[in-house]
Amino acid sequence: MPYFKDWESFNRDEMLNKYEDSDAFIYEHLDNLGHTPINFVNRTFDDNADVTALPDAVYKVFEANQKKLNYEFKVNDHHVWQYHRNNGFSKITIHSKHLDAQILRIIEGQVETAYTINAAYIKQNFNTTLVVGINYYPFEYDIYGLLDRVMNVATVIVVPICLCMGFPIFLLSIVTEKEKRLLEIMKINGMKMSNYWMVNYVFNYLFYLLTVAIFYFWGSYVFQF
Repeated sequence: MPYFKDWESFNRDEMLNKYEDSDAFIYEHLDNLGHTPINFVNRTFDDNADVTALPDAVYKVFEANQKKLNYEFKVNDHHVWQYHRNNGFSKITIHSKHLDAQILRIIEGQVETAYTINAAYIKQNFNTTLVVGINYYPFEYDIYGLLDRVMNVATVIVVPICLCMGFPIFLLSIVTEKEKRLLEIMKINGMKMSNYWMVNYVFNYLFYLLTVAIFYFWGSYVFQF
């Protein structure tokens, strides 16, 4: 934090005892922000008076001495990123050439805010530097496991669609028979219907087996699903 302000002095000297407590001060500015329109053109509130008035954090110290430090703190945990100061605690802005990206860090901000006063207290009383950070499970990121899950989902979606690519072949044979009147011509030449159904069944089944064999080979031996 760049600086600390004592609430009682701030409320007395700058706010002329306008607020009953710090919560009333914070809620007033949040309420003002709730009535401030957000549009695509004006999406950043970094220069908004209500946003800049909100503190990075609020500490309430109950007891502080060489033996004990008892306090509670509050950090802006609003889900709308425009309502956060670009302070590095609860929000970080990444500037790029085409578009700025805002990242909310509510949990990280809470940990870092507690770390700020804890580290100062330990440094003052024990001359020891405290370093705190957050590391999410797993500690070593399993990139191969992630790729495996993505590929499995893709397989469930893509493979049935690819297997449907043989549908035009089946449809073409039916349409061709109707268009050329092949079935009637075969009947005139003495073909038995049992032979017709047998040939169609064998052709369609062999075509199906060929398609499945290709997908099975690539899935099992090439991509190792």
